[in-house]
Amino acid sequence: MDRLDDSERLLSLLPPIRRARFWRLYAQDGRRLLDFWMDDGRDIQGAKGTGLGTALKAAVDLGTARPLPSVWKARLAKEVAELWPGYAAQRLYLNEERALAALGRALGARAAPGSGAPDLVDDPERGGLIFDPAERPAPRSPETARSSGTELAAAAGAGLAARSPAGTVLAAAAGAGLAAKSPAGTVLLLRPYAEALGLPEAGSRPGAEDAPARAGAPEPRFAAALLRLPCPKVFSPAIVLLRDGETAARMSEDLVPPLMLAAASRSLWEFKRFAASYDEQLWRRVDRRLGAYFERKGPYLYPRHEAAAHEARFRAALEAGALISPIHALPSIVPGDFDDGELARLAAALAR
Repeated sequence: MDRLDDSERLLSLLPPIRRARFWRLYAQDGRRLLDFWMDDGRDIQGAKGTGLGTALKAAVDLGTARPLPSVWKARLAKEVAELWPGYAAQRLYLNEERALAALGRALGARAAPGSGAPDLVDDPERGGLIFDPAERPAPRSPETARSSGTELAAAAGAGLAARSPAGTVLAAAAGAGLAAKSPAGTVLLLRPYAEALGLPEAGSRPGAEDAPARAGAPEPRFAAALLRLPCPKVFSPAIVLLRDGETAARMSEDLVPPLMLAAASRSLWEFKRFAASYDEQLWRRVDRRLGAYFERKGPYLYPRHEAAAHEARFRAALEAGALISPIHALPSIVPGDFDDGELARLAAALAR
């Protein structure tokens, strides 16, 4: 069973959800769940932020749910450039799978045997690696795997490997040291708060206090970055950032519905304000209750238990009213709002 199937199997254990409000899920049977998973970080600022629903309703009322040219493309590009400066170009796609396929073609990744679709597999010539700083370190370094020609475990978020065009396992690594040594062809899965994971990528923690650092940011180390937007996946386009214009020239892009562009733009605009209060002062409040069960890196919570015990811990957390990451290798995330009672119940369940 691959990781995508396993995560969906665990998520299917949830009761039917009738409503999601910020970081809590409300079940049809009356239960309330505190969300530490947030769809692999896409809902990091809550189920729909503060104004996303209003923006989406306006876009629907205007009839812009189908692919059309739109002023929202330029508005979104401006928000992205402000948060992640230093990249030469942006490319838009309908989803992450199409973005990965385009990156594979542009970076010269090999096609899987018997398939015409490119995959970002470990390529000694071009260095086609997906680098997710949130992924737990693989047992071997990319350098070791490259010397043996063996593919590494996937790291492009929950299920991207399984859903890539030809279903080939994507490569992964973690840690600042590996990032510094990564080849020019590496594609970064750029998450918010990447610096907490040992990857001081410019603009990963938006906020007014970072403006001077972003203004003098060095050139990005990665040839390309696939953004993990703080926006619900169903409304979110995929955005690829490219370090040089030559690679950008080899990549076409999708015509994305204005509704999706407006949702992404609104989410990024809100995220700059959300980040002002979502910080270490909030994150460290979970340490007293959960420190024995999770290792915290910024807002990211890594389980201290072994992978073999993860399903049992997931079920225990669910019974205690908490949704933790269904994937052992990917972190849970500190919610933007919680109370001590919720943390205490989760800690008691994990202690059994």
